[in-house]
Amino acid sequence: DITLVPLVGEEPQGVEGVLLLAEAVTARPAIRHRLALSERLALIGKMSAQVTHEIRNPLNALGLNAELLEEEIQLLDPREGIEAKVLLSSISKEIDRLTEITEQYLSLARLPKPSLEPEDVGDVALSVARFVSVEAESRDITLTSEVEGPIPEVLADESQIRQALLNILRNSVEATGQGGKVSIKVRALRGGGEIAIADQGPGMSPALIPRIFDPFFSTKQRGTGLGLPITQQTIEEHRGRITCESQEGEGTTFLIWLPGTHQPLDLGRDLESAHG
Repeated sequence: DITLVPLVGEEPQGVEGVLLLAEAVTARPAIRHRLALSERLALIGKMSAQVTHEIRNPLNALGLNAELLEEEIQLLDPREGIEAKVLLSSISKEIDRLTEITEQYLSLARLPKPSLEPEDVGDVALSVARFVSVEAESRDITLTSEVEGPIPEVLADESQIRQALLNILRNSVEATGQGGKVSIKVRALRGGGEIAIADQGPGMSPALIPRIFDPFFSTKQRGTGLGLPITQQTIEEHRGRITCESQEGEGTTFLIWLPGTHQPLDLGRDLESAHG
């Protein structure tokens, strides 16, 4: 934004000069967008909590009855209860899936404010990679992790950052086909730390990328569309930023930047300094 103000002196001189004011406002639209998204997530969280409350009681009852039914089937002759066991197994799996979905809905309403402490984000990333490596190996996927040089300490809630990285890394493993590769790399960037999680999945079209952080939008057949919005909310509560780079047929990379412990608590400045 540029403003011109005339400097007017006494008559008869009139205008003696011009004051030129220039203000950089690049970050304002991004901040407004994030504030609007936060308000939207808060409203969705309240609605989700109400709906989930109504679902959980009958869901718990279904789970209990399924367990009782399983005990009854165990008493049958093994040759007579085979089909019943298969059907009951399918019911139990769907109950577990619905229970997991209700927990994700509740997390929108229950996400606590982070308890910030100085953390080594490189150590956190390596720990998450080790945890997911078992799942990756079972899918014949190579998972590599690397920390490039010393990383500045960041102010973070270790458990929340761990969960955010876990969500992204699991998504990357699920998106990658058998024999593919997934990597997680940490490096120092502009006074903070950047975590890059890359996969060799199918990638996304340019039209999809702006929507991936929208609540309830998912590229998975049975996804809830809540994992990435919650992850984004977590990162931004840490004054960080998460972005996505993807090309169809070439995989997807998520970039997470977290500010160092010495950086000021200024969201607009953080976003600009992190990504130019």
